[in-house]
This record gives sequence, structure tokens and C-alpha cells, in this order.
Amino acid sequence: KRQVSTQSTGIDEELEQIFREIGSCLDLSRDLNIELEPIFTNPEIDSLFASLSKFLTGSNLVGSGSGGYIVGFLQSGVTKQSIIQYIKLHHPNALLANVRVI
Repeated sequence: KRQVSTQSTGIDEELEQIFREIGSCLDLSRDLNIELEPIFTNPEIDSLFASLSKFLTGSNLVGSGSGGYIVGFLQSGVTKQSIIQYIKLHHPNALLANVRVI
């Protein structure tokens, strides 16, 4: 259990650290899923995750069946538009159904 201070100084850094830690958990979860069930991924998905890793603090594939979504936390300074442009340019076969920043 982690407590976040409410003081104005350092809150952004604390939140960024928390998102990095959660992102690491997402990465670990994905690695374990692949270890347990190798068909969880394929070369195209691996390539997408590898190239997006420079923009995200961590990510995982969620969903079921023949579709899914990538969930991840953007690194500080990365925008929704930059992710969309990058995916369209470098992964034209990826479907961008909905990119949301919350």
C-alpha cells in the first residue's frame, strides 16, 4: 500500500513513479501470459509492443477472442496524437479503434 502526499511539490514526480510501477506490473503480466500460453502473442504483436515501449511506461494486451486492446501508461510528454501518428506510420496494419487518454 502506497500513500501519495498531497503537497504541491513533488506530486507529479510521485504520480509518475506510481505509473511506472504499475506499468512494470503490466509488462510482467504480459511476459507471464506469454510464458504460460505462447499463442497469447505473435510476431506482429511483439513488434508493435516493442516499438511502443519507447512511449509507454508499461503495457499489456487485454481482451479476448480474435481481438484485443493495448493498455498502457504514456510516458511524460507523450501525447495521444503522437501515438496515433506513430502507429499509423510504423504499423499500418494495426487497427486504431479508439485511442483514449484518461
